[in-house]
Amino acid sequence: MTFTSSNPEILYHYTTQKGLLGILESKVLWLTDLHYLNDQSEFVYPIYLAEKIIEDRTENIQKKYDKNVISRSLSEKEFSEVMNLEKCMRLLITRKDIPIYICSFSEAGDQLGQWRGYCNNESGYSIGFDYEKLNKLATEQNIDLKPCIYNKQKHLKEMETVVEELIKTDTLPEGIEKETQRIEALKSLWSMAPTIKHISFKEEMEWRLISKTFGIDEVLTFFRPGKSSIIPYIHFLLGVDLPIREIVIGPTPNVEIAANAISQVMLKNKLKRVKIKRSKVPYRTW
Repeated sequence: MTFTSSNPEILYHYTTQKGLLGILESKVLWLTDLHYLNDQSEFVYPIYLAEKIIEDRTENIQKKYDKNVISRSLSEKEFSEVMNLEKCMRLLITRKDIPIYICSFSEAGDQLGQWRGYCNNESGYSIGFDYEKLNKLATEQNIDLKPCIYNKQKHLKEMETVVEELIKTDTLPEGIEKETQRIEALKSLWSMAPTIKHISFKEEMEWRLISKTFGIDEVLTFFRPGKSSIIPYIHFLLGVDLPIREIVIGPTPNVEIAANAISQVMLKNKLKRVKIKRSKVPYRTW
């Protein structure tokens, strides 16, 4: 499975019965802090790549120093670069816990792997959002809508670009401009990090809404109970006219009843021209 060459017409958000009703009634999506997702490696892997890039650059300079048997010295430029690299590494280590809010989608609306996660003892649903309308709402709310990257070479290329921008900020003179540039470089890094995923997840064909504001003081934050801790999240407003094109009913033994119920819910919420589809995946939890 590969991503389409152009942007998809529809992006699907998989959810439970409770999640579907909440979205339709509140007209809001929840963007959850990345650090509180079930997969703890979500943020570890991209930060590891960034740190590895910095370590490799530092090591290359050190090798040059070791080969310079005669003078055994680094030029002023090289010494400065090592110091900048070390500062960047410390910056990454100390800023790992910055809140980054995301919401996941898929190009595939009827996928076995997703149903396994959302059809545990109940029927799940995938909500098909109009891509163009969703992207427009994201832009208006200062949110990025990006596809995930599963290619390791692309991972390195993207991370090298943002790390380079971060390193450059340390060459600027102290002052407001330097701090502003550093914040922007960090934001680019934090915005890129959630799109970097291991190739084993490629079949998910995932896209993500990613907050551009990083930190609890920059955005109105809400909290909900989780299995092991309280979970922070923010609201993504879908507007009065929900940008929904279709709803796929996940595997269920009562598909006719489920379809009838969805029709009633849509009628109550004044949703028109929304297709109701049924999963064709042979998956059973009953």
